[in-house]
Formats: sequence, structure tokens, C-alpha cells
Amino acid sequence: MNASSVIARVAMLFMPLVALAGAQASCMKNTTPSSERQTLSKGNLDRVKRYILESGERCTYVNKYNNNPCIKLPQLRLYLNPDPGPDGHPQWNINCDITRGDFNTLVVQEESGDSAYHTVDFRDANAIAIEGQEGTAEREMLRSKRILERAVLAVLRRVDAGASSPKEEVEE
Repeated sequence: MNASSVIARVAMLFMPLVALAGAQASCMKNTTPSSERQTLSKGNLDRVKRYILESGERCTYVNKYNNNPCIKLPQLRLYLNPDPGPDGHPQWNINCDITRGDFNTLVVQEESGDSAYHTVDFRDANAIAIEGQEGTAEREMLRSKRILERAVLAVLRRVDAGASSPKEEVEE
């Protein structure tokens, strides 16, 4: 089975998702139109991004970047990755300086999970992309989507409850 058929098969699970092959051969992306009714909408992801940036917390979770904006919630760790630079270089903002660029990639890790990272890219105003490695099984892409949705909803509950920092307790 080639990469195109895997992408098409996974995309059918997320109707009306459109499968796109990423610029890198090792990456599979599923995109969906951004709609405010969806948990993983551009608007909701922007709200999560603002909350993380306003928290002021920084964590280095991979060797690719330093000092990512992050928050730690019960059972979840959320990180923002910087957008590529003007020349497209992914490490243009390697130190995650919020004055240097934007952060439109959310990465979530379950604390008790298998240490896998679940990633959603929301740079495109018209679509979001859940990213996975080529050959990722459909059930793993669904699992990533559920974990990302759970993380977004947890942050949105905090925002809606008026919590100004991740340290404030909010009833789940």
C-alpha cells in the first residue's frame, strides 16, 4: 500500500476531511475545514494558543526547539511550536521567542500515555491539519484526534471559567 492510499483511507474517517500529502515524505496530514462547531477549529485553537502564551510557562520537550510555550494540566502536557521562518526553515525561531514569530502548531502529550506526541497545525485559516507519521494506522490517527480534542476542551473550560493560569483549579 502506498502513502496516497493510506492518506485517503484515514481521511475517510474524518469526513469531510481532505487528505493531503505533506511536503515531507515522512509526514501524513489530514485537513478539515475550520468550523467553530468543531472542537479543533481555528477559533478554538487560537484561544488555546493565547491561553498558553499568556501563561508565560516555558518547557523544552524536544531537541528541535528550546523554551516552547507550554502548560501542564492534569494528565496532559501542551506545547506550542514556532511557525517556520520567512524562508520556510523550521528552526528559524529555535528559542521560541514570542516577539519573533507566531505559534500555530499545538503538540499534546498524555502524561500517563506512551509518550507519543499528538500534533495539530492550524496555520491555514481555512483548515487544520492533524499530523502523523506515514503509515500511521487509522486507529492511531483517531486516537490522536481524540487526545487533541480532550486537551483543547480542557483548556477552553479553563478559559470559560476565567482561570488566568494553568495552576488555578477548575472543575472538570
